[in-house]
Amino acid sequence: MDGPTAEAYQKMGGEAVLGAPTAMAQTVGDGSMLAFTNGTIFSSPSTGAHLVQGEILKVYTAQGGPAGKLGFPTSDEAQTGGL
Repeated sequence: MDGPTAEAYQKMGGEAVLGAPTAMAQTVGDGSMLAFTNGTIFSSPSTGAHLVQGEILKVYTAQGGPAGKLGFPTSDEAQTGGL
């Protein structure tokens, strides 16, 4: 796990929240992605390391993930309007 990914993993609750890694880290462009039981952390030098989970992760992955037109996440997920 690279430094930014490890930092994000700990910030988000580590193994107690995200679970253990489910695969080896993958290099994507200038960044990486590392899947855990309860989400995936995407990290790039230009956007930092951000967690994507649940339905958003499903849609993001279906759109090609960081290699697709959306690119790397630029922030962590946030709840809005009670949705």
